[in-house]
This record gives sequence, C-alpha cells and structure tokens, in this order.
Amino acid sequence: MNVIVNNAMYNLHIIDEHNFDKYEKVLNKVEICDRNYISQFYEKTSYEVLELDGYVGFLLTDVNNINLFNTCIIDVNCSQIKENMNDRIDLSDSVEIVLLCANYKMPVSGLTKSFFDIIIKSYIPQYKKMLKKYY
Repeated sequence: MNVIVNNAMYNLHIIDEHNFDKYEKVLNKVEICDRNYISQFYEKTSYEVLELDGYVGFLLTDVNNINLFNTCIIDVNCSQIKENMNDRIDLSDSVEIVLLCANYKMPVSGLTKSFFDIIIKSYIPQYKKMLKKYY
C-alpha cells in the first residue's frame, strides 16, 4: 500500500502468517541491517518468524518495490519478554520489537524515525488495540 513519509511516496508491506508465503522468497534475500550491529543470522531468523502467529513485519520500499529502506518486526505476544520474566509483568498493552533496521547502504535522513512513528500510531494498534508500551 502507498504511504507518504516525509513528503515522499513509499510502499508499505505488512507481512504476517496470513501472507508470509507471498513474501518468503523475497525475505530470504533481504540483507539490509548493518553487520556491525545485527548479525546476518539474527536478521534472517527475524524474517522467518513472520510465518508464526503473533509476529508482524513492516517493510518500506520505493514505489516500484525495488529498493528496501526499512524493516520492522514486532511480536504482539511479547514472547521473549514473557519467557524471561515468567509473566511477572502485565504485557497486555505492549508489543516487543524484534527487529528495526534501516538500509545502511541507502540511508535517508529521518526516514527510520518517521517510518517507526507511522507504524506505531497507525498500524500496530490494528494488532494490539490498547498499545501503551513497546519494548
């Protein structure tokens, strides 16, 4: 779907268990995270979880779907936090950020912040109605 970010048009792709099969081949080739911060293994694994219930991915491309600028993957169920906290905190109003990357080979000043703001305000609430926190 088309979205305007910082007065420029982009395509926002939302991927979850229902449409993962359409994106699987593309996701297998995605490598945009800076290896100084995120390993190739972690990035690949993060995309693979999108076929599981509770995970949602957001990808931002140019309008021709050629260049990928940003990726964000969230866990609506906060699985890692729950595993580590043994249900000691209430996560009913929270989501866990699994991955947030900008294409380090094609940086666009301010794009990641604006992209993240848009998905938090407009798209994540479709998956978690009472969102107040993100980890």
